[in-house]
Amino acid sequence: MFKLKGVCLLLGLLILISCSRKAEYQLSKQPDAYAPFEGDIIENFEKDGYAIALIPVGINGSISYQCELRIYDITFAQNAKKQMEKYFGSAHYALDGKYQDNIFQYVWNNIKLLENENLYHVWVDGTETQTEYFTSFLVLDAKHKNCLCKTHVDYDLTLKTLLDRHKKMFDTN
Repeated sequence: MFKLKGVCLLLGLLILISCSRKAEYQLSKQPDAYAPFEGDIIENFEKDGYAIALIPVGINGSISYQCELRIYDITFAQNAKKQMEKYFGSAHYALDGKYQDNIFQYVWNNIKLLENENLYHVWVDGTETQTEYFTSFLVLDAKHKNCLCKTHVDYDLTLKTLLDRHKKMFDTN
């Protein structure tokens, strides 16, 4: 009887430890530990035509999860690129697109995106398919912290700046 009780106790302890490790792993994958799953819309402003999504980003063989601004009220997938070119000139790099082979991802490094003295890195992309239609921004500060995560000090200013510029350039109303 004593051995059975000990085995059950040990088995229960092992299950508890394995479950808590899985939870720690899930949280460590998320920016600021508030988004539940990869690809999820973590902030949806549908009535305003945009959302913040959690996306996987591969860097040097490892994957991190980043917050991306998706604007749905667009004329075409490269609206973000056109906005950046208007304010900052040609992109520093063109990479394969995240969403479509025929739409490139463009990168601007060390630019003064906001009305402050900080420098930022901006990736833009987009997609035009029958199921998805958006242009997107990913913005990191000089310390490589994601400015579109709600906990970032520049979150509100970054969001307002990108959305205001988009509206000025592409608003058809």
